[in-house]
Amino acid sequence: MPFRPGHVFTMHMEVKSHGFKVLVNNRHFCDFTHRIAKESIQYLYITGDVHISYINFKAAGVPSYPGAVPSYPPAPNYPVGPAVCPGYPPAMGFPGAAPFPPMGAGISQASGPGCTSGQLYNPIVPVNTPIQGGFYPGKIIYISGTPRVGGSRCV
Repeated sequence: MPFRPGHVFTMHMEVKSHGFKVLVNNRHFCDFTHRIAKESIQYLYITGDVHISYINFKAAGVPSYPGAVPSYPPAPNYPVGPAVCPGYPPAMGFPGAAPFPPMGAGISQASGPGCTSGQLYNPIVPVNTPIQGGFYPGKIIYISGTPRVGGSRCV
């Protein structure tokens, strides 16, 4: 089984003219045929009981990342609602202020006109990110993460 709870995995998805070639931990995992036109795929969505430490989009012809994909520890679980400390009244805040950490914390992504590669570090799951430059033969997505111990599934 390529995805073991508590153990880091690396996934390499390469777009081919007929479908996707998927490697997990540098071993062939599967090939599957495109069910819709590859050019119409615009987003990568990951959800479930998994911590994602790294996502990298590579354009065709761009040298791949040399060596192992870096792995970072999971980001702490910060509260998303207003914090109330026992014995202290709630503090005044700015109306409509974003929860801490702000959405997208820990994300560094290359973007802009003509950009065809980007990187995300420790994105918040569920991950829903645009695929810069779209899908075409030769485009590669590298994903590194860790399935959570006691988790039920990830997609």
